[in-house]
Amino acid sequence: MIRLKAALYVGGNVAEFMRQAAAQYRGQMKTLDCINPNCDGLMQVIYTDETHFFKVADKDHEMVLHGVPVYECNCCRTRMADVNLSAELEGFIDEEIEFRLKNYMELPTEIDFDQLLTP
Repeated sequence: MIRLKAALYVGGNVAEFMRQAAAQYRGQMKTLDCINPNCDGLMQVIYTDETHFFKVADKDHEMVLHGVPVYECNCCRTRMADVNLSAELEGFIDEEIEFRLKNYMELPTEIDFDQLLTP
């Protein structure tokens, strides 16, 4: 189906079709059972800020990422982050820092998570 739609809409370029599809996709994170074995609550998505620390030329820097989705139990308030998402965010931050340094651009001190989801 993907190759067929790519042929129909973007001249057969599957990579371009996937980029466009990813840019338009907005899913929902599902509710989970609490990971605390002593709790019967549900884990729902909340949005929080995360601070990432890094060094450039032996100088410490930090970047605040606003609106990062994490799970929190509605009963015991246990929090759980998605390990895959965290790894992707670290990779993105590293790439962003490298890009800005190579292009003599100012390093960001804060970024909104939603900005990462738009092309």
